[in-house]
Amino acid sequence: MKNLQRIKFLIVDDLDANLLALEGLLQRDGLELLKARSGSEALELLLIHEVALALIDVRMPEMNGFELAEIMRGHSRTRHVPIIFLTAGVVDQKKRIQGYETGAVDFLPKPIDPMSLRNKAAVFFDLARQRAELLESEARLLHSNELLEASNAELARTIGGLDRANREKDEFLAMLAHELRNPLAPVRNATEILQLCGTESPQGSGALKLIRHQVDNMSHLINDLLDVSRITQGKIQLKSQDVELAPMMKNAAALIQSACRAAKQELVINLPQYPTFLDADATRIEQCLGNLLSNASKYGGEGCRIEFTADV
Repeated sequence: MKNLQRIKFLIVDDLDANLLALEGLLQRDGLELLKARSGSEALELLLIHEVALALIDVRMPEMNGFELAEIMRGHSRTRHVPIIFLTAGVVDQKKRIQGYETGAVDFLPKPIDPMSLRNKAAVFFDLARQRAELLESEARLLHSNELLEASNAELARTIGGLDRANREKDEFLAMLAHELRNPLAPVRNATEILQLCGTESPQGSGALKLIRHQVDNMSHLINDLLDVSRITQGKIQLKSQDVELAPMMKNAAALIQSACRAAKQELVINLPQYPTFLDADATRIEQCLGNLLSNASKYGGEGCRIEFTADV
């Protein structure tokens, strides 16, 4: 509010002494007084400045106060400027009506009563200040709205970009899983053929087991990729049913037995003492347990002891 422009009043009188006297009475902080010695000078100032109040002497040569007011009312820029007429002596009813018809808000007789002048001027000064503050607030609000709209537009673009990136990521994961799964099928078929035909040496049997193990690991990785894609798309479905915990623990442990043997790790399985049933998706529970055990084996280090315990 401190940066508001000064309020402007216009004083019109053909006598310099009257202009100086009025200026002395009205002068205050935040107010700029424009002085004109004739109606034509006043019109020139009104074309340049926006004023909150015009104090006009009625009796002036060439163009009197009423004539100046008529011209002001005929122009869109000045028709709403409030006017106080300064009169010498008593103004008859006819003149008073003429003044109000031209837009006067009041008449002040000369000699001017300082207190009356200041009080009336203060009303219009305060009104103009409030209007200026309101306009400034509206301008700030408009600017804030423009910034908010720009920010919302940028946010929408960012969200749109993230959505596109997310869709592309899901599409890539699905494509990757598909492309990785394709070569696994013939490898798995080949291991089954080898198993049916038999192996001629322990080394061949070990190699076959290793191939099958790696194929299983790759299948799990591919399924994990597909699960990530399904989760991000909200498409993963859980099939809950009553399932026993112990068999799921055994199945999960079986998946890392070979890895534990290779790393000389001891895997200890402590099953629940009593049959324990869960309302859960058996496949997903086994997957979670298998991931936990796989991480334990992977990061436990060679020769570590892994305890897999469930208790109720």
